[in-house]
Formats: sequence, C-alpha cells, structure tokens
Amino acid sequence: MSTLKSAPRKLVALKDLKPNLWRDLETNPLNPERVTAIAKSIEVNGWWGNIHVRPAPNGKGYEVAYGWHRVTAISKANGPNTEVEVMVQNLSDGEMLRFMADENLEGAGGDALTDIQLIAGVITAYGEGRIDLPAVPAGTDPKFIKMTGGSRPPVRYTAVTVAQFLGWGYPRSGRNSIEATDRCQTAFTAWHLIQDGLIDLAMLKAMKKEYGRLNTKDVETAIKAAKNAVVVNKEFIAKMENDAKDAEANGEKKIAAKYRAKAKEATEDKTETARAAASDAVARTLDPIRIAVETSKIVKASVKRTTKRKNTPAPSLFNEVNTLIEELKKVKGTDQFSVRLGKLLKMSDAIQPAQLPRLQAAISAAAENSEAMWSEREKTWARPFTMKTVTPPTRKALMPARTA
Repeated sequence: MSTLKSAPRKLVALKDLKPNLWRDLETNPLNPERVTAIAKSIEVNGWWGNIHVRPAPNGKGYEVAYGWHRVTAISKANGPNTEVEVMVQNLSDGEMLRFMADENLEGAGGDALTDIQLIAGVITAYGEGRIDLPAVPAGTDPKFIKMTGGSRPPVRYTAVTVAQFLGWGYPRSGRNSIEATDRCQTAFTAWHLIQDGLIDLAMLKAMKKEYGRLNTKDVETAIKAAKNAVVVNKEFIAKMENDAKDAEANGEKKIAAKYRAKAKEATEDKTETARAAASDAVARTLDPIRIAVETSKIVKASVKRTTKRKNTPAPSLFNEVNTLIEELKKVKGTDQFSVRLGKLLKMSDAIQPAQLPRLQAAISAAAENSEAMWSEREKTWARPFTMKTVTPPTRKALMPARTA
C-alpha cells in the first residue's frame, strides 16, 4: 500500500511571496473582479491555503507556482505582513510553467493572453536551455518548424512539441501522433506573429482591458485578419511590379517609377497594415459586448426611473425618442444609435402615443432609403416599432429572416 505525502508547509509573510517567474503582470495583469470575488469568498469561507511555492533563485522570498489572484486577494484584505501557510517544493522551471498552464485551464477561464504568455515562456526557457521539449519527429513539414534564439545554439520546435510539454495535445484520429489543441495552436501562432510585428501585443492587452475578455476565438480573429492583410499586401506589390514592367516595356518610364514607388511603400507598410487589420477585426468582434453592456446599464437606469410613474414616461425617454427620430432622419448608424434602439425596445409600451407614428415613419423611411447602412442587429431591434403600422414592403425590409 502506497502513502501519499504533501509538501512540507511553512508560514510565510505575504510580502515575501513573488508571482510565478513566467507570469508577466505588466503584459497580462490580474483580473480585479476575480481578486474581489476571491476576497469576498475568503471573508465568508476562510482561507483554504493550497499555495505551492519554491524558494526564489536569489534566495529572497518564494515564487508562487499558481494562485497569485488568491495571494493578492488575501493581501488586499489582511495586509502584506499577514503570514499564510504555503507548501514549499523545489519546483523546476518546467513544473512552474505547467502549474501556470493548469491554473489557466481550470481557474482563469482560459484567458488568451495567459496562453500566449505561456507559449512565450516555454519557447524562451527552451532557448535558454532551462527546459527540454520532445524532439521534432522526422518528416515534419519544414513550414511548421521554428528555431529558438537564446543562450544556446538554435534548436527546433513546433506547436506540437510545445503542446506535448504543456499537456495541451490530443491523439490524432487514425494516426500514432499528437495534435496541438486549438487554444495551443492559436497562442503559438499569435506569439510568432507578435514577434514578426504583424500583431500588436499591446493592442490585445488594451482590448482585454476595454472589453473585459480576450478568448481564443478573439485571437483567432486577429490572426486571420493579419494573415489576410499580408496576402493582400503581397498581391498588391506583385501587381504594382507587373504594371511597372508593362509601363517600361511601353516606354513610359515615369509611370513605371510611380508603380515601383507604390510597391515600395506597400512593402514598407506591410507590418503596420497587418497590425491595423488585426486590431480592427478584434474590435469589430468584441464591439457587441460593449454595446450590450452599455444598453443594459441604460435600460436598468431608465426602467428604475420610469417605474416610479404610472403611465407617464420619464422625461429622459421622451428626449431619447426625439433624439432617435432626428438621427434616423440623418441615417446615422452609430453605436449610440444602436444603444438607443435597444433602450427603447425595452420600454416601447411607455412611448407616448403622439410620438409613436413619427418614430415608426422615421424607422421605415431610413430602412427603405439606406438599406445598405442597416445592420441585421439594427433591423431586428427596430422591428417592434414598425410591425403595427408599416406597409408590407417595408415590413419585409425590416425583418432579417422570417421564422415559422
């Protein structure tokens, strides 16, 4: 019969604890909401401990393998001089990376910035000779193979060998080999595009801060946009070069020079173009989240004011309707316009009868006159205001799809 033993425990002051060596808090800061939630849980349920640490390489304090949100929460609630019980182990760099990977899978909801940071840590540690990765299998397509920099001679690696190290792989169907998971492959690709300057890491960080999330799908969107921008850029450069050759063949040297100047400019702008495309794509993906949050806040505040009056809409609702009517006349499909539609949808019964026909007419005219500027979302949100009185052709234009 075997016996399982836990690591030796020791009381350590919170101020002597340091985050995981591979966790870059500047690039990927803690989630304040998660810290607050943990602090409240500790207040109700007490401190559960289970903090694994290793002695810091410089002999000063201890590095926390995982659970830095918890350490921050208890420090915030009780102060940095508070002593907590930790489990001290002589963990390797590889084990510290794996602890961080497991924590992100289980406790952090799969944050994409942490995934990218993990991939960066594995590649850096491998390049410095601090960890070992499985060998790249013979016959691997060269386009999938990367080479490390670092303090030792360059060594080969792929997304699959990194996935094997982190435990982020799965058996390929019908083959005796391993495939990297989607999140591993996405983080791996993103990291290398960041190194090539085609995706801006600061942009991803800013997006996460503004929208409150950054998951694998969001990063995939950035990757696709950046790669597509590179392809379009190459095609444009090739076209300019060909046009320059044709112009030279016809003796039009000045025109040929203009084409070559455009090709040169496109070559120099390749990186910036890809970064801008990635940023715009992620912003478009995440924008509905911001609109939904803003709409929810506005609706809650307005409903709270409106419920205090029986059958009488709040003055703010009256103003919102008039403002929306004026915007509809100009056909301004702005974010604030969408917010107003969502807000009014929640309170359509409170709109004054005298305003409703004008609102319906304005929505109908806007949809008929500027069909291309109306998104499917705006058509759907506008539909409740138009279904009662508008003509059949207009009703059809406003409905994105009929349901049985």
